[in-house]
Parts: sequence; structure tokens; C-alpha cells
Amino acid sequence: MSDHSKDIEKVDELTGLSTFTSFRILAQEVLNDPTIRNDIAFVYFNIENFRSYNERYGFAAGNDCLRILGQNILAIFPQEICAHVATDHFCVVADKTDIEEKIKKICEELRPFRMETHMQLHAGIYFPTEEDFESTLCMDKAKIACDSLKHQYDSMFGYYDEKLDDEYQRSRYIIEHFDDAIDNGYICAWFQPLVRAFTGEISGYEALARWIDPDIGFISPADFVPVLEKYHIIRKLDLAVAKYVCDIQKKVMDNGGQIMPVSINLSQQDFIGGDIVSEVDEIVLESGIPSEYINIEITESIFSMDSERIKNIINAFRVQGYEVWMDDFGSGYSSLNSMQKFTFDCLKLDMSFLADFNKSKNSKIIIESVIGMTKQLGIRTIAEGVETLEEAEYLKQVGCEQIQGFLYSKPCPFEEVSKLDIPRENTGLRKYHEKIGTVNLLSQNPLGNEDDGENMGFPMALIEEIKGEFSFLSYNEPFIRFINKIGFSAIDKVEKFINSDSEDAKIVSNFLRKSASDNSLEVCHYSRNGIKCTLQISQIANYRSRNALLIMGLVAENMQ
Repeated sequence: MSDHSKDIEKVDELTGLSTFTSFRILAQEVLNDPTIRNDIAFVYFNIENFRSYNERYGFAAGNDCLRILGQNILAIFPQEICAHVATDHFCVVADKTDIEEKIKKICEELRPFRMETHMQLHAGIYFPTEEDFESTLCMDKAKIACDSLKHQYDSMFGYYDEKLDDEYQRSRYIIEHFDDAIDNGYICAWFQPLVRAFTGEISGYEALARWIDPDIGFISPADFVPVLEKYHIIRKLDLAVAKYVCDIQKKVMDNGGQIMPVSINLSQQDFIGGDIVSEVDEIVLESGIPSEYINIEITESIFSMDSERIKNIINAFRVQGYEVWMDDFGSGYSSLNSMQKFTFDCLKLDMSFLADFNKSKNSKIIIESVIGMTKQLGIRTIAEGVETLEEAEYLKQVGCEQIQGFLYSKPCPFEEVSKLDIPRENTGLRKYHEKIGTVNLLSQNPLGNEDDGENMGFPMALIEEIKGEFSFLSYNEPFIRFINKIGFSAIDKVEKFINSDSEDAKIVSNFLRKSASDNSLEVCHYSRNGIKCTLQISQIANYRSRNALLIMGLVAENMQ
């Protein structure tokens, strides 16, 4: 390959290698030469963790490292086309003879620089085929092979193979057909319901992007989302989903139906450049949908960015009337730190919290601590990934306000989700239910004594009165022990008792009704089964004929 000299190229000042522009021209000449194209290999190098080296030792040391690596590449491939592609990326078009041994030598030369930064030089190798006509595509394939080695510190090089080719072809299809899919509605949103824990009613939906391609069928978000992020065009997808949601909402509203809050997901890149708040708000305003019916979900990944900028964007959304939710809370390491810096309206608990909750004491402690913390901060909670009735019942009892998961429905088109046999929450009841959700029934144990039931916190329950009839919404474990102590075997027995005409029942129900009608704090004293009982009753929310009351059992002792 010596005939393909560097006479026409510009040289990278730092490394002395070809620039990327010159590399493309020279590599294309080689690829076009039928006498040698079958004997060449495209090799792409990347230094993993180079940023850590720069941060630890400074940019001057980093430049020295790049310069020495460039010299080593040139020394191993003196007659080949070698380029410094980007910061810590290099590419070579070389004779494929002994290519592995040459790559190993170059990788070994970087070893003295690794020190405490765990730097690793990886190389991806691609042999062009008869169907390859563009040098940049060959380099892309070598890069894909290189990228596949990320975090594999025991691997120096890897080949572009059939599996990687499938991924590459899928990525190309996604990029080449993305705009057409948006324009023709092949990309849409499916909806997964959120269910109010203590009523079992649908309280809203999450919109999730779906791509139904006319040629290849369903394309998984796990396939197209990373590709769109990689090529920095995910913003267009997120805005398209926002418009799709608003169009659906407007259609329901125009037909006289009841619209419900829908959350849309924003990606990390949406917070870089531009004005994402104005872009979303313009779509919502144009549709005529009140902003309170669109919630913004963001993930923990954005918190690695400029915190002041993120804070301003979150606040701007909230000023415009949108709620901002933190998705996948607990999936990363900075969740609690982000709670200190930013203001959220709701946390969505990562499904990993529910793993073995019925077997692991630690899981329960974590779940209940998080829910208790959010209630103190005035933040609502949603548990996603719920699959069993046991999980749902537990979450209801510990005060998680909404539940999302396959227990109720998988994500599906709006036409299907709107026909689910699950009642929908009345719009007017939403604020009422949210106020009920602020009450924290979690047991407090100041002595930390698990074995002593008397020290496991106050017995508390939420009870709802509708036109004189009472029903329990939620209760904690100490309340169950409280009712057991005074002779009730289960909560439904207490409910039946309160709604009965017995004189004992009327003592309690009259205090409940008085608290509801007067919005007053009432203290009820009565005796049952030789046990003296004291209840404190207070109204916490009301809506039309509904009243929500908090009952606290203060005393339950044997009469002497």
C-alpha cells in the first residue's frame, strides 16, 4: 500500500497522522483498487476511560498520551493509512497479514499509561466484502466491532461478525426510515394505565413510543431508542410522541369524552440546546389541552448534566402548569442527591424495589422509607412493574398512591386501553384522592424493637364516608393489631360493625359523621369486650358527598 502516500493529505498537528477528511479520501482510493482491496483490513481504535486519565493528570498529559499512541501506530503500520479520527479515536487501513499481532503490540504500548485510571485500548477489525463500496461504511463497521468491546477489559480486539452486522443493518434501517416513520404515523404511542391504589380506578396513563413498520413489522423501543440517542435525533421522537398524545386527548375532548392525565418521557438530549419547555408547550397549547393533563417524566441520567440548567428547565415546566416526575427512582446512585437539588411532583419507584419484597425485610424497609420520605416532602409515588395482587395490596397498605404494571394492562393502543374493564377516576375526584394520598400511615418505631408489638407505632386508618356509609380505604399494621385486640378478626368485620345499627356502632359512627360534617377533630371514647378504646378522628379531604377521615387509635386497654 506504499503507493497510497500521504502527499495529498493534511496532517493532524497533535499526532502527525492523517486527518479524518484526508483519511476518507485515501481509504476510498484503496477500496476502489481491485488489486489490493481483498487484502486489507479497516481497524478502528478507541481508548476507553481516556477521560478519566485527562481529569486525573491534566490535558497536557492526555495530549502526550495521544501523541505517543499515534507514533506507535505509525511505527507498527509505517506504510499504511493511519488517521487520528477524533479525541481518543484512531483508524487504520492496513494489510490484513498478521493484523492481530500488530494490534496487540499497539495495545501493549498503552499499558504504562493505564496506572490507576483503567485505560484500555480496544480495536475493531473489519474485512471489506465485494458489496462494500464506501470507505466510511467500512470504518463504521470497524467502529461497531470496537464499540462492542466496551467494558471488556480482557479483550484487545474484536471482529465485525454476523451478529454485529444484523445490529448494524437494523441501525441503518432505523436511521434511514425514521423521518418517514414519523411523517406517516408508523411511530405512535401506546398507553399503559396508572391505577389509584386504594380505589382500583385508572387515574392516568403513561405514553410509550412504538414503531409499527409496514415492511418489517414491530421494531422494539430497545432497538430504536438507543440508535436515535446515538445519532442525537431522539428529541424529534419525544416531540412526536407529545404531539400524538395531545392529538388523542383533543379527539377525546372534542367527542365529549373525559380526558385523563398522560405522562410523556423526555430524554437526556432533550435538555441539551434549544428550549424543550417552549417546544413541548407549543404542541400542548396548539391542541387546546390544559397543561395539567400532561406530565413530564425524566430519568436520572440527566442529573449528570449542568444542574443549574436542569433545575431551571424543571422549574419552567412547573411554572407552565406541567407536573415533573422522576422516573426509575432508585435505579442509580444519585437518586437521593437529586431529591435535594430538584423539585418533583411525583416519584416512580423502580421495579427492582419490589424484588422479593415478601421475603426480604430489607426490601420492605427501603420501600416504606422511600414512601415515608416522599410524603414528608409532599411528593406522590407510583410503583411501576407491578405484576401480582400481593404486590398491589402491599403497596396500597404502605401508602403508595398509584400502581402501574402488567397486573392491570400491558402498554397498548389507545383504542384498546380505553376499553379496559377498569373504572376510570372522575376528574373532580383527582385532587381529592391526591390529598388523601398525602397521609402517611407507615408505622413509626422509635425504639427499633421489632419483637415488641406495643412499640410498633400508632394504629391508623383512612376511612371514607359517602352519604352516611363508611368504607376503609387504607390502614397500617398497628391498626390491624388494634382491631384484633378489641375483638375483630378482620377489617371487613369492623366496616360491617360501623355501618350497623347497634348502639356500640352508633357511638363510633356518630363521631365519624360529626367530624365529616363539621370538619372538626373528634375524640371518641367507648368500651368493647371489656377493653377501653379511644379514637381520634379528623377530616382530611372532602369532595361533594364524600369525606375522607383519618382514625388514630390512641388507647386500647383492659378495664380493671
